[in-house]
This record gives sequence, structure tokens and C-alpha cells, in this order.
Amino acid sequence: MNRISNSIEAILFRSRFLLAPLYLGLVGALFLLTYRFLIEFYHIALHIGEATPQSFTLDLLALLDLTLLANLILMVIFAGYENFVSRIDIATESKDRPHWMGTIDFSGLKIKLFWKLARKLVFRCRPSGRPAPSNDIVISACAVNHDLELEHCDSHFEKILPIAIKV
Repeated sequence: MNRISNSIEAILFRSRFLLAPLYLGLVGALFLLTYRFLIEFYHIALHIGEATPQSFTLDLLALLDLTLLANLILMVIFAGYENFVSRIDIATESKDRPHWMGTIDFSGLKIKLFWKLARKLVFRCRPSGRPAPSNDIVISACAVNHDLELEHCDSHFEKILPIAIKV
């Protein structure tokens, strides 16, 4: 029985390398995101003279959103690979190694993803003319993040939740 148990554990332990292609796919997504950023930047630069201050600000927020998404993807790649697949030895010896590398665990990533959702919700509510208190945004993001139905009697939630579900 010990031999069977050891074989199963060895298979399970080695199966973590099945995640490596997924992280490589995220690296590809970074290339696509960079391409999309450059297209958006070109579009903004091309129409800078015609843009209203409000539309220019929203365009800049879209660039910021793409940049923060890229940062988040990079953190998921590094933290996920180091937590679930293998240590990144080449980074250990590099002077350019990010200080947070090796310190973000799964719960830390989940918190970062939650705040990303909340921030995205704020950006989506602004152009629709539906500003809402930040605590309502956080509550809505938490409900969406955990796939919960939110019972409320606050008019803000009636405005936020349809947007939150689409995010």
C-alpha cells in the first residue's frame, strides 16, 4: 500500500508542471496587452487636439488600467510559478529581482485581484454618470467576487450592481 501511495503522491507532485504552459500563455498575453496599449496610446496621441478634458482623462485611465493589468499578470506569473511549480533560480542571483518576488502567496494574489475588480468597478461607474461611495463599491466588488447575491435598500447598489456583474 505504501508503494501505491508513494506513486500517487509522485504523480500529484509532478503534475504541478502542467501549470507551466499556462504561465507561458500569460507571458503571451503580456505581449498582446502591450500591443493593445500601443494601439490605445497611438489613438490618444492622434486625437489629442479633439479630446475634451473628460474624454482625455478617461482615455488615460484606460491606459492606466492596461498597465495595472499587466503588472497584475506579471505578479500572477511570478507568484504562481514560484508557489505552485518551481523556484525561479535565475531571479535569485539577479540584482534586478523585484523585492516582492517570493513573498506573495495565493491569498495575497486573491486580495490584489479583488482590489483590481473594485478599481475597475470605479472606472466603469464614472463614465456612466453613476458615482457611488467607495464603501458601496467595495461591498459590490466583494459580492461579485464571491458570487453572492446582495440584499440592499440603497439606491447606489441598484446603479452599481448591473455594472459590477458585467465586470
